Amino acid sequence: MKFSIAGTGNVAHHFATMWQGQGHTLLQVYARQPEAGQRFAHQFGGHYISDAALFTVENDIVLVAVKDDAIAEVAANIPLQLYTLHPSGSTSISALPQTSKGVAWGIQSMSLHKALDYSKIPFLIEANNKKAEDILMQLFSSISNQVHVANSEQRARVHMAAVFANNFTNQMYDIANGILSEMQLPMHILMPSIQEQVDKIKVMTPHAAQTGPAVRADMATLQRHLQFLKDTPELKEIYTELTNRILRIYHGKKL
Repeated sequence: MKFSIAGTGNVAHHFATMWQGQGHTLLQVYARQPEAGQRFAHQFGGHYISDAALFTVENDIVLVAVKDDAIAEVAANIPLQLYTLHPSGSTSISALPQTSKGVAWGIQSMSLHKALDYSKIPFLIEANNKKAEDILMQLFSSISNQVHVANSEQRARVHMAAVFANNFTNQMYDIANGILSEMQLPMHILMPSIQEQVDKIKVMTPHAAQTGPAVRADMATLQRHLQFLKDTPELKEIYTELTNRILRIYHGKKL
């Protein structure tokens, strides 16, 4: 397959790495910042173009890997006859005006300097016709054994679930790290507990895996924690909201 990319960010880097690892060839790179585009093109062996209208018909796929709110604007300049793809979890396929188009979202945070095992990433794909869908299914099934067809609304809801499971959870880690730092203790002392929780939800539901003072209705411990948080109202509010949700689900009560 011959492919090109609009964008030079984290996702663009990972898709280029992933596809080249499968033997596919990068032809062109478009970026609004010439230096970034030229650097990306040099790294992956493609050619930098200064205008998205210059993507060649030799491309089998053009990936629009830019910020979600810029996808429609960039795609509008790509020739309509090119098969165009975006990798966003929350953006509709309708953001692409091309005759043949699709979406391939990997349910995985992609950081620039963190290598990934692409075979373990689930992909949600969508296309506007059967031929375009078959191309995506064949392309991503050669990479991952977890490829699912999902429309734009389904994908957006999965994206929301991922925000709860990943992004919000990371904020909890950040809060925990701040508390530990105040006591000059390292974050890694929580790693065995975090890993155990991850391992548990691989074999049971999160509902069944819930532990902690709220699920035990240990009101004395809960009140002590709230006392610790009395000088940080934002954290106290977060703690109270989550605790009340657990108490309501498991005991039909609240603080």
